[in-house]
Amino acid sequence: PSPGTAVSGDGDLSLRVELQLAKGFKLNPEAKMTYLLESLPGNGTPWSEKKTIEPRSPFSVVVPAARLGGASGVRLSLVYYECSEGVGGVCRVKSRVWDVPLKIDAAAKGRTIPLRADAALTQNK
Repeated sequence: PSPGTAVSGDGDLSLRVELQLAKGFKLNPEAKMTYLLESLPGNGTPWSEKKTIEPRSPFSVVVPAARLGGASGVRLSLVYYECSEGVGGVCRVKSRVWDVPLKIDAAAKGRTIPLRADAALTQNK
């Protein structure tokens, strides 16, 4: 996301996460994913929320509107497990972290921010 993504102060925010796995790899259906959602440093009270979810891509993480007040943004940290396809596949743990700076703007319409992890890149988008 671009620095200071403008979002409306009304209503919950949604982070839509898409994992682009390496060719020949898939999410391990037997290993749940874990994410940590937390506020970036700002004027508000720091907060965080940790959840374990079923492995799937894409998926959405809801940020309650009440949590956005005073925060300069949110950080989403994700741990997931990918396995190579075929018999005797190799599984590996992967992690991604997105820092999403936000600007509360009453004129902003968007409430969904897309986040992507590309297997070919070392940085997230």
